Amino acid sequence: PPDGIGPTGGTLSSGDFNGDGHRDLALGASSSSDGEPFGGAVMVALGPSLGEESVDVALEYTRLGVLPGGRLGSSLATAAGPDGADLIVAGRPGIGAGAVEAFALAELAGGDAVLTIEGELDGDRFGSAVAVGPLTDDGLVDWVVGGEGVRSLGARTGAAYVFLDPADGIVDAAEADAVIEGTSSGSSAGASVTLGQLDEDAPMEIMIGAIGGMPSLGGGGLVGVFRDVPVGVVSLDEADHRLFSPTGGAELGTTVAVGEDVQGDGYPDLLVGAPLDSPGARTGAGAVWVWPFIPAYLDEDGDGFVAQISGGLDCDDD
Repeated sequence: PPDGIGPTGGTLSSGDFNGDGHRDLALGASSSSDGEPFGGAVMVALGPSLGEESVDVALEYTRLGVLPGGRLGSSLATAAGPDGADLIVAGRPGIGAGAVEAFALAELAGGDAVLTIEGELDGDRFGSAVAVGPLTDDGLVDWVVGGEGVRSLGARTGAAYVFLDPADGIVDAAEADAVIEGTSSGSSAGASVTLGQLDEDAPMEIMIGAIGGMPSLGGGGLVGVFRDVPVGVVSLDEADHRLFSPTGGAELGTTVAVGEDVQGDGYPDLLVGAPLDSPGARTGAGAVWVWPFIPAYLDEDGDGFVAQISGGLDCDDD
């Protein structure tokens, strides 16, 4: 990165940002003070250069945060743009209520955002996570934004906001089509948000990480999976599937990803990071847990009983 940017690559996203048919890489540096103290920064390395041993990111493809403490680049995503080139989506949750912004590459260094979604209340940390993709059958570009500081049930309850095909310009978080709130104070719902394809229909599933989890489930972190867009304001406890860690403080859900078929059983897998988990006797070593997303319990030998190792949604094997 250019001199002064600081640690780079804490967040990453890829897309074709200049429309040349090559995949480019966006990098976040949320602790950068090159513009303003802890204002953050976002850089883009163009695809044709990524095969070389080292790449110098040009300042013409760097946006420095203009708000002290804004921490631009804390989250990154990619959105389809109107002219065939992808947009760079970046969160800046560090000051005020927080926000996420989408930029065309040509405007990254100093132009206006195509779309800005702003949080509601100071301290919401809106933009702590962001994901973009189709959530309904219309195939349009929908957004999910995490605000892990939302205080609806007390400090750091957290929430994730769903926006269906938001219009360009400035949008307020209060205009969200759905809100998924944490289950209690300290849940930190929205610390991570992920969209991925877990079943056979076209819309993506929504996965919300709450690194504080639920006290009744051990407080080790929780991931809620929603197979459809919820209606109105709902609790993370209403997710279609909940994955949790009983190890207090494990922070399960810090990162979430969908693997196409990690275990070779023909089904996608959900990969969830718990950086402070203690697998076995390895205290605080961290772990990545893999859950198979099998659509029905399987009776492969036809004896009327399902295998203990099978898992999924339909336990009566019909």
